[in-house]
Amino acid sequence: MKPETFYNLLAEQNLPLSDQQKKQFERYFELLVEWNEKINLTAITDKEEVYLKHFYDSIAPILQGLIPNETIKLLDIGAGAGFPSLPMKILYPQLDVTIIDSLNKRINFLQLLAQELDLDECSFLPWTCRRFCPRQELPCSI
Repeated sequence: MKPETFYNLLAEQNLPLSDQQKKQFERYFELLVEWNEKINLTAITDKEEVYLKHFYDSIAPILQGLIPNETIKLLDIGAGAGFPSLPMKILYPQLDVTIIDSLNKRINFLQLLAQELDLDECSFLPWTCRRFCPRQELPCSI
């Protein structure tokens, strides 16, 4: 899926992207490909495939009406390269995202990514699920 097709499909679903959001998705793609050479984040690095299989697929819960456009806490366990939570965060900036991943190298990538994309209300924890889940109550987890 070409980026323009991605933007148009979202606009058709009453989710038009601002110029800033389009730049965030583009920068996400660039950093994903750059860091993938260092730490093997994904097998998918072709631009059109990333926009379809990573970005578009990640926002499926929003497109299906499962994630409301309001301030909620979202927990992503084992996010790897930030999918699906960070594409949802770009689309719905008010989401409060917590990502748990057991590998520090992925956490380092995600922290840099959030900083580069100017994403607020993102927490990244280098933990396993067993360490985190028993103590937290989050209304929405994926």
